[in-house]
Formats: sequence, structure tokens, C-alpha cells
Amino acid sequence: MTLMVSVPMLGIWPTGRQLAGVVGLLCMWAIMADGTPCGISPRFVAIFMLVPICSAIGNTFINKSLSHISILPFTTLMLLWSGIVLMPFEFYTPLRDSLGFNAPATPHDWPTALAALAVFIVFGTCIAVLLNYKLIQEEGPLLSQRWV
Repeated sequence: MTLMVSVPMLGIWPTGRQLAGVVGLLCMWAIMADGTPCGISPRFVAIFMLVPICSAIGNTFINKSLSHISILPFTTLMLLWSGIVLMPFEFYTPLRDSLGFNAPATPHDWPTALAALAVFIVFGTCIAVLLNYKLIQEEGPLLSQRWV
């Protein structure tokens, strides 16, 4: 998806090697073809396909318009914004119940779960997002030609 988005947004045409990577897009169509007979609604598959499209647009926009912004404050702002967007799921019980996001009635191993969550937040999210934005700003959404 990034290849398709980068042409109109950045005016960058993909290399042959980058085009070979488009096989992933074909895999998405295969998932859709496989999911329909299994009873997965095409609507849900279409929603899942929005993820790479939105990532491609976001990554290209970051490279095009936000590469002058310092990475650490930018990452902090993006993670804060994600938390704000997800807040209704925590505080509006009918929404949470309708989507099946209920917590167990009696939580088990609370200290261990909290420690695991803290490690995941720091290493699995914060550092990964920081490095992702750094890579996008320095190398571009398609990566520079030296990597391809």
C-alpha cells in the first residue's frame, strides 16, 4: 500500500525490487477469498484491509510533512492521542460490553499482569513506535534506495 500511496504523495516511483514486495497485497486478496467461504464477513475483511492503507498514508504523510519534528515529542504525542481515542472503551460500559471487551470478574495474578503490561508498554510499544517514526523520518516510507 505504501508503494501505491508514495507515487501521488511523494512522486517516488518504486523500484523493481520494491514491486516484488507487493506480493503481500496479493496475500490480502487471498485472505479475503479464503475468509468468505469460512463465514467471515467481507465487511470485516475490508476493515482489516484498511490497516495497511492507513499505515501507508500515515507513514508517507509523516515523511512528507512532519520530518522536521523531533522524534521523541512526536512519538509521545501519537501515543497520547491513541490513548485518548481509546478512552471511550474504558469509560462507556455499554460500548465495551457490546464489543465484548469485558475484563474478567476476578482478575488473577494482578501484580504479574501489571508488570508484564508495563514491560510491553515500554518495550513493545513506546520504543517500537519511536524507532518506526525515526526510520520513516530518516529513510522515508519506502526506505532509501541503499536499503532496497
